[in-house]
Amino acid sequence: VALQAGDDVIVNSGATVSANGTLNLTAGYNDTDSDGGISLASTAILAGRPINLTAYDDITLGSGNQSGNTVNLNSSFGTIYMNDGGTYAFTNLSATGNTALGGTYNSTGRQTFNGPTRLFSDSLLASSGGGNITFNSTLDGSPVLTVNTSGTTAFNGTIGLSTRLGGLTTDAGGTTAFNTGVTSGVDIQGDAHFGDNVTVSGGGQIWSLRGKSTFDGTLIGDVDIILRAFNPITFNDAVSFKGHQVTSGGQ
Repeated sequence: VALQAGDDVIVNSGATVSANGTLNLTAGYNDTDSDGGISLASTAILAGRPINLTAYDDITLGSGNQSGNTVNLNSSFGTIYMNDGGTYAFTNLSATGNTALGGTYNSTGRQTFNGPTRLFSDSLLASSGGGNITFNSTLDGSPVLTVNTSGTTAFNGTIGLSTRLGGLTTDAGGTTAFNTGVTSGVDIQGDAHFGDNVTVSGGGQIWSLRGKSTFDGTLIGDVDIILRAFNPITFNDAVSFKGHQVTSGGQ
C-alpha cells in the first residue's frame, strides 16, 4: 500500500493505517517548498511489513505507534522524533535524517542511524538477535547511552563534539568499533564502561574521557591515540595501538 500526500500527513488518536505487506507513507510528495511532515498521535497505529515513512519535514514516531515491524524513516529537511521516553519495539530500524532519541529501543535485528543523532533523555538500544547497532553520523547529548548487542556497535561519526555525551556503556557481547575520522572524535562527560572488545580506526585521535572509564575487553587500533583521562581509567585486557598516550587529570 502506498499513500502519498502533497503536504502533512496526520494520523489522529485511535486511527489505524495498515497493509498486509509493505506500507509506504509519504508526506510532501512532489512538493517543492520543503513542506510535508508525518505526525502520529500517541494511540495511532501503523501496521505493515515493512513500514516506510518518508517526509520532507518532521516525522514523529511514538513508542505506541507500531510494534515489532521493520521500520524505515527518512526525513529530508526535518527531524525524526522518537523521544517520548517509552519502549519502542522493532524487527529492524533505519533512520535517515536528524534524529532525536529518548527511551528504550528494542529490536531483534539491526538499528541504523544515518543522520546526526541527539539524546534528549537516557536511552537504551538493544538487539536481542545480535544485530549491528550503527551511528553513521554525529552523536551528541548530555544524557547517557547504553548499547546492548552481541553484534557490532559502530560509531562512524564524532561523539560529543557539539554537546558532550553524558555517558556511554556497552555490554560484554560483540565489539564496539570507533571510526570517527577526525582528531577530537570522542568527548564523554560522565562514566564510560566498555564491556566488549573495542577497535579504533580512522586516523590519529584524541579522546576526552571525563568520568570514570573502564575497558573490560581489548582496546586496539592501527592509529595513534591520546586518551585524556580526567578521572580513573582502568584497562582489564590488552591495549595495542600504533602509538598511544594516556594523560591523567585532563592534561
